[in-house]
Amino acid sequence: MPNPKFQVTTHFLGFATACIPCCYYAYYLDQNTPSDEEFEVMLREKYSDNIQKSRNQRNDMIQFFDGIKNPGSNEEMERKIQEVLRGGRGSTKRHYAVDEKLYGTEEGVKVRTEAEKEAQLQLEKKNDARLKKENDGKKKKKKKKK
Repeated sequence: MPNPKFQVTTHFLGFATACIPCCYYAYYLDQNTPSDEEFEVMLREKYSDNIQKSRNQRNDMIQFFDGIKNPGSNEEMERKIQEVLRGGRGSTKRHYAVDEKLYGTEEGVKVRTEAEKEAQLQLEKKNDARLKKENDGKKKKKKKKK
């Protein structure tokens, strides 16, 4: 049988078959979607209030960032920036109690070092008890094996 002059490989045929629906869909979208001008008119009719609100918020953000760049230019803006930096809380609060009689004194330093030593001793006792318990468990396992 003689070789045909025109030959189509199976890879090419499979690829072409897979691309046909994509080409039809692209042609359909090209013919049936509105132009940019029509789309903009439709957005202005349906979503004009959202567009205006977005523009106003953008202007507010520009003012806010200008306030950050130029501190001290606007007292109201400084107050808002400080509120944002504090995460919405009015003032910063301590998470632990501070004894004003001991804070910054030699007696306070002495009490702190004693407390740290006591905490270290408690931690060592806890670790020793854990190690002893682990060693006892290993000894029991060895006795059972014998």
